[in-house]
Amino acid sequence: MTHTNLPAIQDQIDAVQRHKQNQDLVFVTEDDLGKHTMFMPEIVVVHATPEDFHNISGKMMPKRHYVDRCAEASGVTFLEQNCGTRTEKVDGHEVYVGYAQAKKRMPDGTWRTSSVAEYEFDPKKRADEDILRDTKGKYNTEKDKKLLLLTYQKFGRQRANTGARARAIRELTGMPTAFEQRDIQKAMVFYRIAVNTDELLASPQGQRAALGLVTGAVKDIYGPTAAPPDDDESRRIEAPAEEEEENLPPFGMPPEKSPEQQEIEASLEELRQLSEIPYLHKDAKALSGDILAQENPNLDAVNGAIDRINLWLSLPDVVQKYGKYEGGQS
Repeated sequence: MTHTNLPAIQDQIDAVQRHKQNQDLVFVTEDDLGKHTMFMPEIVVVHATPEDFHNISGKMMPKRHYVDRCAEASGVTFLEQNCGTRTEKVDGHEVYVGYAQAKKRMPDGTWRTSSVAEYEFDPKKRADEDILRDTKGKYNTEKDKKLLLLTYQKFGRQRANTGARARAIRELTGMPTAFEQRDIQKAMVFYRIAVNTDELLASPQGQRAALGLVTGAVKDIYGPTAAPPDDDESRRIEAPAEEEEENLPPFGMPPEKSPEQQEIEASLEELRQLSEIPYLHKDAKALSGDILAQENPNLDAVNGAIDRINLWLSLPDVVQKYGKYEGGQS
């Protein structure tokens, strides 16, 4: 394969080779590093800790925040209208089925869209499997068995959603849905495609292509807009109609908050309450404190911290020592 990006491409090829020699998890091939006139590949390295994964019967399944981090590193974006979770009845009990679809820009600038990936999470089967594999007497009592099942049920919907998103990424990048325990300490190497703006704006043809990319992105976000009528009347700038002014918020009143703002404020309040639990582990306090100190925290990071703290609070040894946490009651 002939590369036209001179030393930049070769540097990235060399970086990929070094990661392969280190036996890191590399999800990049040489063909991925081909360059077209307007598009360039970027190598992105992601590191993980055991806290970024769920241990499910010995397999390490990445948590939602880590899945999204890998998606960002590989240039994958989710088509949220085709992402979600539903419940189904299997053998008389409820299971969660997550589904997700994503897209990724390829080296030639075109988009590749995944199929609608699905992932089924069965809380009862997961709990039964852990109980059958138990050799340390962790689940000898009915109370311990019920707590285990409740823990899986509590996080079942999220794990189904995370599993589906991971499968969509796997289809586009080759990343597995779950990892071996020995692999999670290794660096994960992805690539994503960036627009070569210098090349793009160097010629009139490139500038027209850039305009097409921008308008295409606007259409992706807002949908197509109708062309304005070509007459003098349409070019006039008019004041808002009276009926439009009546719908504006009263003077001095703050505008109504969007659903996204309401969601992150609710999540931040939940995290704030969790951080005030007296017996909360110091690492959990540090995690929540770092996020709460941020000016504009990311919603996924906030929810990821909430999930990690709730998972720790639901562990049998914590419940046995402190009692089950119920929103401020212990």
